[in-house]
This record gives sequence, structure tokens and C-alpha cells, in this order.
Amino acid sequence: MHVSCDAVPNSKAIPFIQWLTSLQVHITQGDYDGKAVIVSWVTPDEPGTRHVQYGTSKDKFKTSAEGTVANYTFYNYKSGYIHHCLIEGLEVY
Repeated sequence: MHVSCDAVPNSKAIPFIQWLTSLQVHITQGDYDGKAVIVSWVTPDEPGTRHVQYGTSKDKFKTSAEGTVANYTFYNYKSGYIHHCLIEGLEVY
């Protein structure tokens, strides 16, 4: 799979990703070879979807990956819904 990164200057490993409502979005390297990324985001009130759609351009989201969602409580604090989605098989070009 080829992934283009026109939206992020000087980057060749981050896919175009269609975001839903979220407060924070993080993209980190997902493997040692640079062919995977982990997309993480938090939604405040509802878990929402755990799917990420991505593709080779911002107009072609033909591929999707399914991640996980969790939240936690610590004393009186309740976290938002924390999502992590591993996208594998990327190619740098």
C-alpha cells in the first residue's frame, strides 16, 4: 500500500486520516521498520468509532483499520475514551 502525505510537510510515513470528533490526536511510529503507525485519540463523552479510514490521498479513503477503545477511573476522575489504532503495511515512497 502506498501512502501519500501532502498534508504534512516533509513527512512520508503519515497517512491522510479522516478524523471524527476528538480532542487530541497523536500519530506515533508503530514498528521498527517504519511501515506502521499508531493513531491515538480521545473522545470526551462517548466511545464513538474505533475505526480509522485512510488512503493514498485526502479524497480516497479506501482502507480502514480497527483499533481499541478504553477508559479508566481513578478516585473521582473519569477519563475520556482513549482510542488506539495500529495501521500496518505502509510503504515509504
